[in-house]
Amino acid sequence: MFPELQKLSVRSLVVLSLVLGGVGLAVIDKNFRPKFGEIVSFGLGGYFGQLNPRQ
Repeated sequence: MFPELQKLSVRSLVVLSLVLGGVGLAVIDKNFRPKFGEIVSFGLGGYFGQLNPRQ
């Protein structure tokens, strides 16, 4: 039905939920937007770090 959904891994879904959750919380609580941005950037950095294999 949706062939592009078969390409998603569990790791991708976790990062997607982290980013969407961070954006949602940043919209709700404007005082802590920089902290939510740090959490999202930390999660994205870890995700991209796992994609790059060690040599």
